[in-house]
Amino acid sequence: MTSPPQKNGARNVSLLLALSLVFLALLGWGFFKFVIPTQAEILVPIDWDVREDLMASDPPVNNLTLTVSCPRYRLHSMAESGISYRPDPAGFREGTVSIPVTLKEGLIPRGVRVVSLQPQELSFRVERKVEKELYVLVMLAGQPARGYTVTEVSVAPERVFLKGPARLLLDKETIPTMPVDISQASEPVTMEVALVLSEAVSKASNAKAVTATVVVEEEKTVRRITVPVVGKNPPKVFDISPPVIELVVRGPLQVLDNLPQSGEMASWIDLGGLGRGVYARRAVIALPLSVTLQDASPEVFTVQIK
Repeated sequence: MTSPPQKNGARNVSLLLALSLVFLALLGWGFFKFVIPTQAEILVPIDWDVREDLMASDPPVNNLTLTVSCPRYRLHSMAESGISYRPDPAGFREGTVSIPVTLKEGLIPRGVRVVSLQPQELSFRVERKVEKELYVLVMLAGQPARGYTVTEVSVAPERVFLKGPARLLLDKETIPTMPVDISQASEPVTMEVALVLSEAVSKASNAKAVTATVVVEEEKTVRRITVPVVGKNPPKVFDISPPVIELVVRGPLQVLDNLPQSGEMASWIDLGGLGRGVYARRAVIALPLSVTLQDASPEVFTVQIK
C-alpha cells in the first residue's frame, strides 16, 4: 500500500509536469507570434486628393499591393493603423503623367520588411479641379394614381457643392437625382435619394443623399355641366324657362366624373307662396364641398304660375 507522503509526491510531480507543458506551449506560441517572420499581401489605399487645384482623372488603381515579411502580430497592427499612400504632389501637372511609387520613411512600421510592391509606377491623367455649387434637379419615374397629379416638387438642400474636373462642372447649372418612383401614388412621397454623379465628381460635404418631397394631390379640372332646374313647393301648374342651367365647375377629376350620378348636385327655385302670374327668380345651386362654382348661366329664370 502507498503511504500518504508518497501519494503527495506523485501529485506534485504531475502538477509540475503539467505546468511545464503549459509553459512550453505558451513559449512556442509567443515565439511563433512575436519572433518567427511570416509573409503576407496587404492592400494600402492610395489617397489621390493631394492638390487643391489639380486632380487625378480616372486613376488606374486605388490601392498598392505590398508583400511584406514580419512577425504575425505586426500584420494585425498594420491592418488597424489605417496607413495610406499619397503620391508626390510635385509630380502633378495637367496632362498624362507617370510618378514612381516611393514609400516614404515612416509609412511602413519598424520591423516590417517590404518584399515586393505593385505597381511600382502610377500613370494617369491630371486635370484642373474646381468646386461649384449646383441646383439639385429631382427626377421622377412613373405616374400617380388615376385622378391624382403632382402639384409640387421640393428638395433639401436645394443646392450642393460638388468638386471634380473643370470639364465636367463648369458648364453645368443643375445636378439630377436618381429617379423618385411615384407610380400609383395618391399622397405625398418623401425619400432620401442619391445624386447622379460621375466617378470623377464628388460632393464637397459628407452627406451622400438629398431629401426629395413630391406632393401628390387629387387632380382638379374644369367641367361644363347642364343641370335641370326644378320647382320646390310648386302649385299645380307652373313653367320655368329655360328649364336647365349651365354650370362651369372646378373640382377633383374623380368627383366630377361621378357628379351627375352622385345625387350631390342640384338646382331649384322655391315656388312656395306664389300666386298666378309671371316672376323673375334666381336658382339655388347645390354642389359637393370639394367642387367650386365658376360660372352659371342664365342668372335669372322666368317662372309662370298658371
